[in-house]
Amino acid sequence: MVSPGLHFLLQRLAPIATVALVYSSVHGYYFSEMPSWRAPLILLPAWMFLRWASAEIKERRAAAANGASLFPAVSEGRLPAGLSVLSKLLDSTTNGYMCDVFQEWSEKYGYTYSICTLGERRVYTCEPDYIKAVLATQFDSFDKGPGLRGSLSSLLGNGVFAADGETWKFHRTMARPFFSNDRVSHFDIFHAAFEDLVSKVVARVDEGYPIDMQDAASKFTLDSGTAFLFGHNVGSLASELPYPERALRPRAEHPVDAYTSSFLEAQRLTALRSRIGWLWPVKEIRSDAVKAHADVVRRYIEPVVDQAVRSHTEKEKHVNAPPSSLKQAEEDETLLDYLVKFTTDRQVLLDQIVNMLIASRDTTANLITFAVYLLAEHPEVRARLRREIHEQVGDRRPTFEDIRGMRFLRAVLNETLRLYPAVPLNSKTAKTPVIWRSLDGEKSYYIPAHVKVLYSVFWLHRRKDLWGDDAHRFDPDRFIDDRVKRLTKNPWMFLPFNGGPRICLGQQFAYNEASFFIIRLLQKFSDIKLNMAAAPTDSLRPDSWFKNPRAGDGTERVNPSFHLTMYSKGGMWVDLVEADD
Repeated sequence: MVSPGLHFLLQRLAPIATVALVYSSVHGYYFSEMPSWRAPLILLPAWMFLRWASAEIKERRAAAANGASLFPAVSEGRLPAGLSVLSKLLDSTTNGYMCDVFQEWSEKYGYTYSICTLGERRVYTCEPDYIKAVLATQFDSFDKGPGLRGSLSSLLGNGVFAADGETWKFHRTMARPFFSNDRVSHFDIFHAAFEDLVSKVVARVDEGYPIDMQDAASKFTLDSGTAFLFGHNVGSLASELPYPERALRPRAEHPVDAYTSSFLEAQRLTALRSRIGWLWPVKEIRSDAVKAHADVVRRYIEPVVDQAVRSHTEKEKHVNAPPSSLKQAEEDETLLDYLVKFTTDRQVLLDQIVNMLIASRDTTANLITFAVYLLAEHPEVRARLRREIHEQVGDRRPTFEDIRGMRFLRAVLNETLRLYPAVPLNSKTAKTPVIWRSLDGEKSYYIPAHVKVLYSVFWLHRRKDLWGDDAHRFDPDRFIDDRVKRLTKNPWMFLPFNGGPRICLGQQFAYNEASFFIIRLLQKFSDIKLNMAAAPTDSLRPDSWFKNPRAGDGTERVNPSFHLTMYSKGGMWVDLVEADD
């Protein structure tokens, strides 16, 4: 298979050949005194610069023709072609606080601006009205775009989160019936996974060691998610819970560990592609960096998909019913059982299941992880939530009706999602030129076709002008008291599950799963304390962040980071005390 880098270069043979032709024509006349290898190194960058400059002029003329202007462009350093901007962006991604360079530039250019690097223009925004335009009111003018689809394809294939157009509609239509309230409120799978987990947690607590709650939540959501999606629990909870580094205890390897580690690395490398921009394939000139890890993930679920296809084929042979009736969702079916009614294409099924696994595992694990962190850091909130659990549920297993009536629990989860949204940075690409009016209505801004629009839910959720001067502070009551009127007036300022036609189908599943986990956890354990001494030393929050006004109010102790979704670098280590009430 051709590597992404080689494919990238082959697509650009024409301009390279043009440069070579120009070079051969003028070499003897202009470059006779220059070594033959050096002239192309001058001509190729010169050609690229002229191409980028020409595109810039065309964009400005098109904007003017529409009575508009381009969004202001970030200016940094002295390196040409936006290399200084790109360098600062990558450094912020690696060393900064949740890409806080976006917030730094917002303070200088406003909440919407252009980022121009290596001839590629991108627009960044955390304005609710503009995000609403991208996701809803101008939905047909934006899609994932070929650039983003290409960077996601090694892991997500042509699944629902990477697809556009009719392919996206097909995937979404297939999945929608399985996220109705009557299905996502079946708590048996949550109960089974939690019982597997809590026995291991109690044993580890009895040994005197802290628990990495991020690892625990990821295993819980993976096992319950796979049971929900295709009726087969992958058994990640059969593997050993990790010990802290200082314990010097070797961890027993389990076959599922290769799957989970490859899942994480594939997401990290996929996210890196998007951050580099359109030139990412050059970094993968020899091979596809993501594919090897994605193949491990797919090999783990291929037998399940193959079995579902065989079962469906056999059922079709023996069932005498109209084809339309066979495509109706049945009570005891899994999502995979339902999907094979529409297609037995192995690749289509694998793509969809991998996409759904990322959604069902990582997004809810993120919510649980950071909810536990915030409850550990805010004992008064934890005590209040335990009182609500005691009054409405007691010590029994919660039901869907219980959770619906737990107002403070929902507020805790919403406030967690506000501060730590599962997908902190996302993007869409303009399919055609788009015009946006300025918020005061006095100007118009032009977004050329094929320009990627980045939007940050993370920084949107922390805007003080929207959420108040305490926007960095954890306060679940903002979703209960009079402050909730801000959200009622401007619902696009809170987007933990995206919005518009592509809003997350599994949001109620995520709320139910996280609610079930938190209730059972607080029924079993009365005290939770963050244990930063157990975290790997190279994952600790840099001292400089405590002085960074963009990194909160100086009280945050963990190190949030993100690939495709958010996570806590080094895990989320806590000490637990069993309840005696």
